[in-house]
Amino acid sequence: MPVELWDDGNLWVNSEFADNLRQAGLNSAAAVWGLRGESVKKVVRQRGTARVTLPLADGRMAEAYLKRYYPVGLGEKIKCWLNLKPATSGGGGEWRALVAFERLAIPSLTPIAAGR
Repeated sequence: MPVELWDDGNLWVNSEFADNLRQAGLNSAAAVWGLRGESVKKVVRQRGTARVTLPLADGRMAEAYLKRYYPVGLGEKIKCWLNLKPATSGGGGEWRALVAFERLAIPSLTPIAAGR
């Protein structure tokens, strides 16, 4: 899957969706972060998922999911350290996994973009 780097490397974009994101004005990590949608899941404070609607280049609308990761607090970092686990502090691992699934033709969600 070809990926484009936007916003000084802070936004990774699946090239297949680049025109759609540009058309929607989502050309920076901050613009994607600020996208509003319906909250569908927030199990822990550190991350939440929202359902959003994106305009497609052909005029149709597409449903997508935006997963936001929030900074991990000091207490969570200490807890992970004591349990010898890495503290999850972003969606980079999830992005890399989805790209690998795509490359291996394993059915999963299609990654559109990831930002930091």
